[in-house]
Amino acid sequence: MDAEDKAVLRRIAGGVDRLVAAIPKPESKVMRVFEIAATVAGAVGVIAIADTVVGWFK
Repeated sequence: MDAEDKAVLRRIAGGVDRLVAAIPKPESKVMRVFEIAATVAGAVGVIAIADTVVGWFK
């Protein structure tokens, strides 16, 4: 391998390192459970508000 090949491989390795650093890290399972619970609670709240509004017109 000559110096030019090594330089190309170093540039490729640097690019791969930047790509890996840009990938978001997976969240913890606890945070994922909290997000799902918040989504469900929000959906239930919207349904409750819609039921209240529909009740006004009956």
